[in-house]
Amino acid sequence: MLRLIIFLALVTGAAGLGLSTSVFAADPPVALLIQSVGTIEYSHDGTNWAPVRRNRYLFAGDRLRTGDTGGGSLIDQATNTVQRLAANSQVEIAGTTVRLVSGQLSPPEPAVGDLSAGLGNRFIEAQRYTTVRRSLNAATETIHLRLPSQVILSQAFPELVWSGLGSDYSYQLLIDGTVYPVAASADPIIRVRVPNLTPGAHIFSVDILMGGQSIARSEDEGTILWLSPAENAALVEKIAGLRAVAPGDDFIVANLLDQKGISVAAMDLYRHYFDVYPDDNEMRPLLIRVYHQLKLSDHKQQELQIYQQKAARN
Repeated sequence: MLRLIIFLALVTGAAGLGLSTSVFAADPPVALLIQSVGTIEYSHDGTNWAPVRRNRYLFAGDRLRTGDTGGGSLIDQATNTVQRLAANSQVEIAGTTVRLVSGQLSPPEPAVGDLSAGLGNRFIEAQRYTTVRRSLNAATETIHLRLPSQVILSQAFPELVWSGLGSDYSYQLLIDGTVYPVAASADPIIRVRVPNLTPGAHIFSVDILMGGQSIARSEDEGTILWLSPAENAALVEKIAGLRAVAPGDDFIVANLLDQKGISVAAMDLYRHYFDVYPDDNEMRPLLIRVYHQLKLSDHKQQELQIYQQKAARN
């Protein structure tokens, strides 16, 4: 079963309009391998095998096999249950289930922590953002700044972001009418650590300044949903639990933060993950989706190009 289906629409008229009509579609991962030890290998086709060096998401058609000292835990992404794969065993991802080919696989038990965190639906939704339709005449004299319609922040995760417009511009962040100056920066992403707010909804917008004078305002107003101290503490505790079960796995934590709507922190962890594992391209649509939600269009476009190029080579 093909994991990745690539439709390349070779339409001359669309190309002339500066539109990309490439569409990439994939089914969500079925299982997640964690806590692997000893000799363990994976294969996409049952012929070519490679060693497992990290936690790995498994898709329909993938296979795992362990050696004399190998083993690992398989988390079903639909049921959040765990099965332990013993040494000298082999499994295949058959459709949406883990099938034992040889050896031993323990019965499913509830997994500790939410190691699936609603990945399936968001993975499917993320495929929508792997198609780009962009005009060749994007450059205009008008300054445009888009803001996310909603972000969820807390004491542990207080950062707000928007696209930087260049070092000539500084900003004023307005939250419920209170002004917070933001210095000029050449960084492509402007980051602001929002001071503690009262729990609940807060309206924000951004003024764009040049030479200290306001010259434009963001096209949108957005809403900050600030978590209560109890909600913040519960989230921090859940992340600590995931770190204990799967130490060093940024993707699992990013997936949880993404599911909870903590998009900026999720973005940072997704980015770090793909810096370390750039070839795990099948999961890249989730980062593209977060860029889309945060209105970081240039970063979304760059990541999409990486995704398309890597997918076309496979």
